[in-house]
Amino acid sequence: MRRVRRFLEWKAAWWQARAGGWRGLEAATAEGIKAYALRQMSFQQALSMNFTQLWTEPLKLSEGDGDGMDSVSGDQALNMISEVVAHPSDEEEEEE
Repeated sequence: MRRVRRFLEWKAAWWQARAGGWRGLEAATAEGIKAYALRQMSFQQALSMNFTQLWTEPLKLSEGDGDGMDSVSGDQALNMISEVVAHPSDEEEEEE
C-alpha cells in the first residue's frame, strides 16, 4: 500500500515537471501540453488521496490483530526468511 501511494506521489511530480513543455513549441501546443500534464498530475494526486482514505481504516484495524507480527520490521522478516532457507528443518532434510 505504501509503495502504491509513493508511486502515485512520484508520478504526480513527474507530470508536474512535464507541464513546462520544451523548447521550440508553438504557444498553443505548449498550452495544451501544460493543461494535459496538470490534469494528469491532478488525477495521480486524487488517486493517492483516495487510496489513502480507503486504506487508512483497514491499516488501523490490522494493527494489533494478535498474530504476533505487529512488531516485526521488514528487515526482521527478511532475516527470518533467510534463516529458514539457509537452515531447513530436520523434516525437510529427511524428505529429500
